[in-house]
Amino acid sequence: MTRLLSGVAMATVALAAIWFLPSNALQVVAALVAGVGARELLAILRSPGPAPAPWLLVLLTVGASLAMGDVAAHYDLVVLGGLAAMLIEVLARGNTLPVASAVVGGAIWVGVPLGLLARVHDLGGPKAVLLLLGTVV
Repeated sequence: MTRLLSGVAMATVALAAIWFLPSNALQVVAALVAGVGARELLAILRSPGPAPAPWLLVLLTVGASLAMGDVAAHYDLVVLGGLAAMLIEVLARGNTLPVASAVVGGAIWVGVPLGLLARVHDLGGPKAVLLLLGTVV
């Protein structure tokens, strides 16, 4: 019952943010949600070996969200950030390539859709975002 009530509360807050916030504020909220999602993903990525750097995963996820929500949509920054994260994880921290690629893939999986959601809000307004969410969900 607690999960149901918290889910209803989060959905209400999300709908209010989509409907009432301007696009720039929604982009900041999406980046914050991406950062929280990255922390949750980090708990899933825990393995017996060395753990991925939490700051790197959060930084890459928030950066991907902000880059994709921008007018210019800096795809190149997301790719270069992912390559830099893989280099840091493998060469500097001694992690394996699967762990490093899980960090990059997870950051893109969480950050890019949230950034693009903010971009859709900027281009089409709240109705376009709700139509997109209704179609996906």
